[in-house]
Amino acid sequence: MVGIQMMALNFQTNGIEMQMNTTMFEENGLCGYVLKPHILHNPVLFQLYLTVSQQLKGRLKTKVVANNGINPVYASLKDEPFVIEKVRFPERSVVYFRLMSDRGEQLAHRLLPVHQMTNGYRHIILRNAANRPAGPASLFVHINIGFYAPPAHKALQDAFAQPLKAVIKQEEMKLNFADPLNCKIEEEEVETDE
Repeated sequence: MVGIQMMALNFQTNGIEMQMNTTMFEENGLCGYVLKPHILHNPVLFQLYLTVSQQLKGRLKTKVVANNGINPVYASLKDEPFVIEKVRFPERSVVYFRLMSDRGEQLAHRLLPVHQMTNGYRHIILRNAANRPAGPASLFVHINIGFYAPPAHKALQDAFAQPLKAVIKQEEMKLNFADPLNCKIEEEEVETDE
């Protein structure tokens, strides 16, 4: 399939459409040419641990912290990841971070393509309404992106990821099947008189 797809944007209004457009341009060094994704590719598992944030659109939202504008930390989110089990098209999926005031005004935002995120701890630099860096404002997050495995294949994926644990578990199962009733027969020592 060949051809070009174009779209018109209103550059006078800094809305979500312009933010998405800027994100797409940043994806490839600001040249504007983005290849279409392969239709056949593996979905990924996306996990995000928020350490510092104000509000994230979607299912994960934090509470407003009053008088803590310098470094708000949310203890309730440190151990609870924001998990998306299956991202079918990571090349066309973005994560949208929004920093909101307690009155509902958007203070800063950031859109990041899922396929360009890397595992580990990251500072996500937030942007203002004009899509420029919003000073030192950032989110400190832990990102974990891996290959998606259906629930039926999860045990096999874990076995490949940690082969030593899989061998130990297999040996335990072998012993359990050898003696299913768990009644070990003690061998009596027979003394022989010669």
